[in-house]
Amino acid sequence: MFSILMSFFYDNIFLIFLIIFFFSISFLLDGFFYGISEIKRLFVFGCFSLIFSIPLIYYLVVNYSLKGALIGLIFSKILLIIFQLNYFYKKILMNKNIIFRVKYLKEIILFYKKYNIPMVISGLIATPVITFCMYVLSSRKGMEEVAIFSWCYQIYLLAMFIPVALGSYYLSMFSKINLDDKKKNIDKVTRFNILISILASVVMLFFSEIILSLGGVGNYSNSLVVFYSFIVTMFFYSLNLGYVSLWSSLGKNKFQLKMQFLWALSLIITVLVLVDSFGAISMPIGMSLGFLFQFIVQRYKFKSLMV
Repeated sequence: MFSILMSFFYDNIFLIFLIIFFFSISFLLDGFFYGISEIKRLFVFGCFSLIFSIPLIYYLVVNYSLKGALIGLIFSKILLIIFQLNYFYKKILMNKNIIFRVKYLKEIILFYKKYNIPMVISGLIATPVITFCMYVLSSRKGMEEVAIFSWCYQIYLLAMFIPVALGSYYLSMFSKINLDDKKKNIDKVTRFNILISILASVVMLFFSEIILSLGGVGNYSNSLVVFYSFIVTMFFYSLNLGYVSLWSSLGKNKFQLKMQFLWALSLIITVLVLVDSFGAISMPIGMSLGFLFQFIVQRYKFKSLMV
């Protein structure tokens, strides 16, 4: 999402900074509300911020089109942060029974090293890997193939928004249950994610020609094949989404990092081997294989924990 925003505001570094800053604060506060099981309150805050933002969003869309819509959404996010911080101050910081005190700096650093750093690195891997693969694709097959991949990839990310966004909820749920219940729920989460991806796939198939035309790649000979390949990738991606939250709840963030390296290696090798023959199609093939390998290893790892 940030890459899309930056493509519109590339000439305003300060505005880009504000966008990333407010969205990051919002994500942080979302995690806090998930952690204290205040999901309903988070939903109410989200509704209020949207309702109060609608008049401004309407004005900005009418006068500034897509850029206005994005600025309006940013304003809505700022309102949400205000509601969240107000609740945090009144109900948490003003609670005299709760004492916030940093006692053991060394232990905090060790905790960050064990849990946060692997998660941060894991989240950073995809961008440089995909960028490298796009460079290989452009150098061997030309910018036409890059254009096809880029548009189909953006639609793929949009289609998987709901299951990805539910990651914080899954983490909160897995953190509160024992290992046996985790086993039962990981299968339910996986089935739900698969269902969402199937529904999104049906919509994508129905509107495939329109979507490709909007991206200006509808006339390219292999654009439909690349588009359909990403639909397959969505299925394999949905198999693994629940495990990201599961490993975090078990304190095995380093294992999740290893899984991300496995996906990256699978994608790079596949693209290097197949790009000359298949062009842009090699990208979703490599991503699908990476997700498949991840799923196989993760299922085996989790079953070994249950023994």
